[in-house]
Amino acid sequence: MQLKRVVVTGLGALTPLGNNLNDYWNNLIKGVSGAGPITRFDPEKFKTKFACEIKNYDPLDHFDRKEMRKMDPFTQYAMITSKEAIEDSGLDLDKIDRLKAGVIWGSGIGGIRTFQDEVENFVQGDKNPRFNPFFIPKMISDISAGMISMKYGFHGPNFVTVSACASATNAMIDAMTYIKLGKAKIMITGGMGFIGSHLCDNLVTDHEIVILTKSESKKINLKESLSKIQIENLDITNFSKLEKVILKHKPEIIIHLAGQTSHAKSFENPIYDIDINAKSTLCILETIRSNNLNCKFILGSTFIVIGRPTQLPVNEETPCFPTTIYGTNRLASENYCKIYHDVHGLDTIIFRITNSFGPREQYLTTKNAINHLIYKAFKGMEITIYNNGKFFRDLIYVDDVISAIKSIMLK
Repeated sequence: MQLKRVVVTGLGALTPLGNNLNDYWNNLIKGVSGAGPITRFDPEKFKTKFACEIKNYDPLDHFDRKEMRKMDPFTQYAMITSKEAIEDSGLDLDKIDRLKAGVIWGSGIGGIRTFQDEVENFVQGDKNPRFNPFFIPKMISDISAGMISMKYGFHGPNFVTVSACASATNAMIDAMTYIKLGKAKIMITGGMGFIGSHLCDNLVTDHEIVILTKSESKKINLKESLSKIQIENLDITNFSKLEKVILKHKPEIIIHLAGQTSHAKSFENPIYDIDINAKSTLCILETIRSNNLNCKFILGSTFIVIGRPTQLPVNEETPCFPTTIYGTNRLASENYCKIYHDVHGLDTIIFRITNSFGPREQYLTTKNAINHLIYKAFKGMEITIYNNGKFFRDLIYVDDVISAIKSIMLK
């Protein structure tokens, strides 16, 4: 996943130097001082009798009387400056995704004026514990971000940073981080399988996950994260439905893991193997291209595409001469990715998995000998080792596969 660019599009100001951005900037470059005699309270008993106050501010210039009474001055300032910033940005709010638009504000102390007024009224009154029903909503720091979000219908991240004089700086840093990292919408085909389920568990905390699965027979693999992901039930060889689901979610990343991995079945039904292991990839790539989607495509391929290597170790430059229909169709998928990258400029990445093992993998005699041997050992069964154990395999644990995929996402 590529870090997003952060751009400041609009500014707003309500300061001791000016009550809007233009006045503030002009007075700033002229060297005008914002300090002046204190007017908000009687400073007679204080040594210091000057401060940097906002001057000539009348809330009725911005709010009606009923609305004004529901807000502490600090919230009024937030509403005024955010309005100016949005107008300055030139954003058309009808054209942005308000579900993702958020508000992160900074305030050193919140509604201290409201707190002071309520305490004074209590002390100077009959000590009856009756308070303004808006006391808490007016006082809490988070109300500023909340009021802005409610006004503009923003449903994204919403909170206020409170860290004394650094509050505004921290708020800007938090906002920048949210934008740079974001929550990517990731679509995973084969998301309930061995690799796919581990990937979902790892990514679901920080991203929005949509999985495509033909059946839910392996739902137990996702028992830890099932409630946090979206599931689309479909056969990826149903290409019209596959295209509709992609356009429905418009993911930023598609990780294509679904397919048939049986060599024997690829010979038994070669036409279906072409559909699931080659044409499904072509369908996804063409959907991304023809609809101009901003989507990275990551193909989970296999070392089987190499066939019988002439020398070891193998790498990305090793010639590929697959010996099975399964391997041939996977190699075709890789070539589709390269063509769509070179010709159409799509962001495509291929990774090849080899001899992965770990929890949730099937322990079949005809598939993945290592997991089968581990299973037999766990059950206390007799283990048969052929060729006196003098053969070698490169193995990779599933957690390392997931770590590699995450690195690829950031590539």
